[in-house]
Amino acid sequence: MKMYKRNDAIHFTIVNDEVIMIDLENSKYYGLKSTAAFIWKKLEMFSSTDSIHDALLEKYNVDELKSKEKLESFIQLLVVNQLVLEEDN
Repeated sequence: MKMYKRNDAIHFTIVNDEVIMIDLENSKYYGLKSTAAFIWKKLEMFSSTDSIHDALLEKYNVDELKSKEKLESFIQLLVVNQLVLEEDN
């Protein structure tokens, strides 16, 4: 099972439930709102997509299958942009 965690090299702050991030190495700025910000907060420690998905289902009224697919896609986007680290458990 793959586990995911925020990249500690990414600087971020939370303002009114929005996550504002900056990658100083690449000089890139990112902003996450709502559900994406919620997911970012869950990535403080290594977490599986299953555990994050369970938390999403508890907090939001979303379709279980579609939300799982979107979560996995979003996590992969974070990994590709080196905002999140991926580890085999």
